[in-house]
Amino acid sequence: MFWSWCGSFECLENTIASFSANEQNINRFMPGKPVTIHDIARAAGVSPAAVSLALRGEGTLSGLTRARIQEMARKMNYRRNVFAASLRTRDLSASGQGMPLAVLVQKEPSGATYPIQTALEGLKSECARLGYALEVIRLDVGAALRPLLRTLYHRGVQGLFLPHTLNAAAASPEDWARFSLVALNRGAVAPTFHTVRASAFDVVLRAVEIIHQGGYRRIGGALFRHDPPILDDIGREAAFAWAMQHCGGTLLPPHLGLHDDREAFLAWVRRSKPDVILGFHVGCYFWLRESAPALARRTGFCSLHLEDHPDVRPLSGFFTPDVEIGRAAVVLMDSLIRHHERGIPGEVRETLLQRPWRPGQTLPPRRPVRTASVSRTR
Repeated sequence: MFWSWCGSFECLENTIASFSANEQNINRFMPGKPVTIHDIARAAGVSPAAVSLALRGEGTLSGLTRARIQEMARKMNYRRNVFAASLRTRDLSASGQGMPLAVLVQKEPSGATYPIQTALEGLKSECARLGYALEVIRLDVGAALRPLLRTLYHRGVQGLFLPHTLNAAAASPEDWARFSLVALNRGAVAPTFHTVRASAFDVVLRAVEIIHQGGYRRIGGALFRHDPPILDDIGREAAFAWAMQHCGGTLLPPHLGLHDDREAFLAWVRRSKPDVILGFHVGCYFWLRESAPALARRTGFCSLHLEDHPDVRPLSGFFTPDVEIGRAAVVLMDSLIRHHERGIPGEVRETLLQRPWRPGQTLPPRRPVRTASVSRTR
């Protein structure tokens, strides 16, 4: 029976020799990186289609070829990805739930958490719409990342949404290679992962244009900086410097102190005497109103970061589109999974979203001036 199955003794010897020669290819693959049918096909010397048929027990492959492929898959520790298989047809019943994704929420020493709650709402709603199952993982300060990533991998998680505060060096490239990766916003260094964020450059140009068209002449930028500075700080400063060279009004030297230094901000206002303040956050408006109410009433104010809170609804400025950032991150993740893109990318893609404008009551128009637009295509 056996000889009629394999054909001849010579056929069996050739098969064993071929298998032994190709077995060394098993060690070529990155430790921890998921093995694919393409990896098995290269090691076994067959086509990916033949591997797929052999592992599913379908097709007209000979018994010897089928056994050889299955043995190679076993040696390479191949694990069938039922989630990816079901994604091709959007039949998520194969896994009993949507394909599992996770978002890592990191807590900072200051108590702040990233991504913030509104971004999580966008992630959850878009995951539900596209049929993904999202798990929220909250990281304590100083939590070890590598054991967590390995646990998530063995639980079948396919993609991770990351906060901008997370350092890629916290885990090895092999650990990251198990997942499709998308970061929300960006931090102090050039982005390592594909990123979705609101543009820090364009919003300053749009704000200066709106302010100048409203008739304000002495425009003061309370741009602030983080400690340590992040890339968005640089983007705001570069946009303001560009606007200073191309705007017909008087753009005063900006305030670049720390974002929580109240006294330095108030000293800058008294020294610069702006007609209007372009503020990085709404806190500087309340600082001015509490310390110098009369000055606050005659000084216009525009915020780059508005929140949906009753106390700030009268303020003019731009909202950070956190919900939209979350939704766009899921759309990007869906594309990465469909194209089998995992790990730290060789070339980072950034999806930039515009911040929506709200007129508010703190930027009443003065005598309008005619001016050329300071916006430009990036």
